[in-house]
Amino acid sequence: MSGVLVTGAAGFLGSAVCRAALAGGAPVLGLVRPGELVAPIEGVEYCELDWAGTAAIAGVLAEAAPGRIVHCAGATPRAQMSMSDLYDANVRLVWQLLDAVKAVVPHAGVVVPSTAAVYGPAPATPAAEDEPLNPVTHYAWSKVLAEETVRAFATADGVRACVARPFNVLGDGEPAGSVVSDVVSQLREDPDTPVVRLREIVSVRDYIYVGDAVDALLVLAERGAPGEVYNVCTGTGVSIAELVRTILDVWGSRAAIEPTMPDATGTVSIGSATKLRALGWGPRASLRTSVERASR
Repeated sequence: MSGVLVTGAAGFLGSAVCRAALAGGAPVLGLVRPGELVAPIEGVEYCELDWAGTAAIAGVLAEAAPGRIVHCAGATPRAQMSMSDLYDANVRLVWQLLDAVKAVVPHAGVVVPSTAAVYGPAPATPAAEDEPLNPVTHYAWSKVLAEETVRAFATADGVRACVARPFNVLGDGEPAGSVVSDVVSQLREDPDTPVVRLREIVSVRDYIYVGDAVDALLVLAERGAPGEVYNVCTGTGVSIAELVRTILDVWGSRAAIEPTMPDATGTVSIGSATKLRALGWGPRASLRTSVERASR
């Protein structure tokens, strides 16, 4: 079985991809930045790489000869970075990776995760992949540019690369700043707290368990059409209030939910996964199961 190369293998999404690929029986090579790896996964081979251009990643690809590549490296939505730094992290790295793939392992299938944030604050519901894009943050703009980079290499150079647009991914190892991690941290600090506080609770999101999301990424690295975009979502909208009530129920807490911005109108972000489902993928974890695993 051909191997899977995962960039950003120390992160939330990248480490989950490594575990899923291992569970599927594939050899896994995880690329991490020097000094980044804190909790290595048994069975994953790691390579520390400080990308300084196409040549650095090309050398790794030549030696590993992966059949599938999942590019999870890059800046996160909560990173405090200039547009220039975001471009380097989310666009330039994609260009360098695909340039190396073209030269060294043109047979490999590549998937580059983007974000549902490219649709903007008020997309059609559910948003399909051909929905007009309306990025309103520097992060979302950097992902639009990354998507165009993938499309350019796929159409002009024949690289087998496609784009995944994950919606709201939740699960074990979720970074701080998410609704789940914020609520769970309040409950851990005081399990008997009478109230949990969040900025607002009326927005509706399409939450998907990280295990289902990374299964989708591995499917796309194998069977995604070059240059195409695929939503990674459930197609079901859940309000923040409903999500928090589920967390409280899992914890056995009777705390009240108090928004610090009670007049917020909120936004809706729900996707359509019709294209991805046509490849044989489908989400399996329920919201409650996702929350149980995310709040361990």
